[in-house]
Amino acid sequence: MEKIKVLFISFYYPPDFCAGSFRAESVFNALKDDNRISKFYVYTTFPHRYGKISDIKNRKQCFKSNILKVKIPQHNGRFIYQILSFLIFAIKIIFVSFKNKNSFDKIFITSSRFGTAMLGYFLSIFLNKPLAVDIRDIFSDSLKSLGSEKSIIINFFSKVIKKIELIILEHAKWKNFVSPGFLDYYPDINSKKENINLFTNGIDEIFIKNKLSHVSSVKTYSKSVRVVYAGNIGYGQGLEKIIIPLAISMNKEINFLIIGDGSSKHEIVNKIKKFNLTNIKILKPLNRNELISYYNSADCLFLHLNDIPAFKRVIPSKIFEYATFEKPVLA
Repeated sequence: MEKIKVLFISFYYPPDFCAGSFRAESVFNALKDDNRISKFYVYTTFPHRYGKISDIKNRKQCFKSNILKVKIPQHNGRFIYQILSFLIFAIKIIFVSFKNKNSFDKIFITSSRFGTAMLGYFLSIFLNKPLAVDIRDIFSDSLKSLGSEKSIIINFFSKVIKKIELIILEHAKWKNFVSPGFLDYYPDINSKKENINLFTNGIDEIFIKNKLSHVSSVKTYSKSVRVVYAGNIGYGQGLEKIIIPLAISMNKEINFLIIGDGSSKHEIVNKIKKFNLTNIKILKPLNRNELISYYNSADCLFLHLNDIPAFKRVIPSKIFEYATFEKPVLA
């Protein structure tokens, strides 16, 4: 059996803690057990999703893998800075990939963004290497959801990007979608049934171990209910639309603990000050070992998505975490 060497590209990777990082780690851990693969070259970034993490080396060697992390500017969830950060990432990855083009045989990308998929496609074409893609999100669909149906500019760019996405998918020798809902969005790809897989999100081992070691107790509510949310605080979640009104109308019955960061955090902070709310507390993002203790101490876990058509195709990965804690979920 011929052994192959794989270039694995992800914009997020541990110890960054976000959905993209956790997905990349899960995919990588599954692939590294494949006996057909002799070596991995992982190209990713220094932790940047929720700020810098100290004591991280730019190179790391472990079982069958050589991990390279490149530095990019912090974007703090701001759209323009995200584009700038990715462009710097792409330029650096293109340079090092061309330099080491003889070190790998195939290219694998995991992408929730259009850019990473485009980067993998570019490298595949110019280096003449087969491409495999793991698609966690559909950028053209999300972009279309940002504007109204009458937004000519957004609709135009959405259609252009969708055509490019189709070109990338048709070029890929192997493709995976994180949700079966994506298949309806690409009927031409789906009708061909060529090398299409559906490996969805699941429950990570760290939560399964917690489930086995921790027995939840039923609480008799004597005062306020402690509701915990952990994750991104952005446009997609729309937390400011629901948490603020709930906190105002139930200020003695409910206490919110929000753990995370994102582009909409300032809206919640401003409204907390405006309405002088004392029943909402916000903590910076935590790694999952720390996060588990907050989940276990909660009375109720909270989940919310903005009313965006693109979200009708997916199930939030957060629900898989919540499901292991035997807690009520307010969704």
